[in-house]
Amino acid sequence: MKYVLMFTFLFSIVAVNNVYAAADTAAGKAKFDMLCAGCHGAGGAGDGPAGPSLKPPPANLTKTKLDDAGLTKIITEGGPAVGRSPTMAAFGSSLKADEIADVVAYIRTLKK
Repeated sequence: MKYVLMFTFLFSIVAVNNVYAAADTAAGKAKFDMLCAGCHGAGGAGDGPAGPSLKPPPANLTKTKLDDAGLTKIITEGGPAVGRSPTMAAFGSSLKADEIADVVAYIRTLKK
């Protein structure tokens, strides 16, 4: 039983890493432009057209300190799930895991 649990755990780590390794930044940009840029801005600086009306303002993704797992969690579960803004929507029911990984990969390209 111990070996089955260890194998399952290791397999799940490899599977998660493969999702990130295969991430498509171009597809991530397309999703970001459609779902995120309205608040976070085209360049991810938190300066989107809806930004000024949001309290607190959208995060500046060019300076995010969140790792990939943190970004994945906030995109999947929304801001309240990680103690962030309640205006940050959850996209876990509308995006597949690989699409979220694509968005995370694209956000990484914005970091300055």
